[in-house]
Amino acid sequence: MSRCRYGLCIGPPGVGAARTDCRWSNVRRRVTAIVLQTLVLASLVAATAGLAVATKQVTLLLDGTPHVVSTQRRTVAGVLAEAGVSVGRHDLLAPDRDAAVAAGSYVVLRRGRQVTITIDGLPRRIWVTARSVDELLAQIGLRGSGLWLSASRSRRIGLDGIALQLRLPKEASVVADGKAAVLSTTVGTVRELLALTHVTLGPTDRASLPLDARLIDGLMVTVTRIRGSTGLVNLTTPPPVLRKPDASLVAGQTKVLDPGAPGVTLQTWRYTITDGKVTAKRLISGVITSVPRPRILAVGTKPAPAGPAPSADGLNWAALARCESGGNPKAVNPAGPYYGLYQFSAGTWHAVGGAGIPTDASPSEQTYRAQLLYERSGAGQWPVCGKNLFT
Repeated sequence: MSRCRYGLCIGPPGVGAARTDCRWSNVRRRVTAIVLQTLVLASLVAATAGLAVATKQVTLLLDGTPHVVSTQRRTVAGVLAEAGVSVGRHDLLAPDRDAAVAAGSYVVLRRGRQVTITIDGLPRRIWVTARSVDELLAQIGLRGSGLWLSASRSRRIGLDGIALQLRLPKEASVVADGKAAVLSTTVGTVRELLALTHVTLGPTDRASLPLDARLIDGLMVTVTRIRGSTGLVNLTTPPPVLRKPDASLVAGQTKVLDPGAPGVTLQTWRYTITDGKVTAKRLISGVITSVPRPRILAVGTKPAPAGPAPSADGLNWAALARCESGGNPKAVNPAGPYYGLYQFSAGTWHAVGGAGIPTDASPSEQTYRAQLLYERSGAGQWPVCGKNLFT
């Protein structure tokens, strides 16, 4: 009987087959062990290799800050879930949630922010993903220069948003003191516009628009200057006329006995001056500084001699009077001036003995003085109407 130990076969001499069988039995056991070990190692290597292939690194840009996410997920939604990040309905995500990701992919997520923006006094609330005031202006299409802002363009906007006031440039004009100023400005009210143009309102001045009115494009403000002024005026009043009968004068004749003197009243007036022109005045008081002295006239009472009848001396005085004055003893022609029936000048009237002016005399005296003038100078004294004397 033979046996195998430590790779050797032990048995009675001459038994070769037994030794050979024992050697191959040991070989088979070793091969089997090696194969099993190899299979286990291969399985481990394959599993490790598979794990290495499935895990990838994706960069998540969250509001501009990079975060590297190691994940086996295949989509953007999976990467976000891996990172524990949720997406709000006002957030901006790129690429889309269902988009596939690979190693080295980038996922961009910008958080929404609710801002209150007041443009030219009109507030509104909007959602944006801007992280600064400058980005906000770009997103709403107002990035141009010339804007007035209540905050710096570089100011950061957090997730809690921001309240921002904004004014757009506007064309406006101010008319004051005879001058017009036209300018482009971002001031908010009429009051600020006047201050910008160095126009100051006095206590009584007026602006064409309320000072708190908001500016709109093309607005024009007119300033009216109103001043009060007090002035003194000497008012002259004509003297009263006293008439005294005088029998030495022909009826209708008058003679000045005392020319009299006018009275004087010192008046105080209050004037309203608008843009340099007096637009209203009011009498405040009046003080008599000089009492008028009456004008005294002697009035004739002696009957006047009867004038000749129109045909008594062959002259038609009634026709002359109709031509000269329309037969009106009180007629006055300011061109001379000329007075009465026969249109005497004051000098000619006095030259034939008349007192005062012809319109103060009776028609009969006027005719009498006209006859005296005719006897002295003829019908040439009436160059147009004198021919009527001979009709």
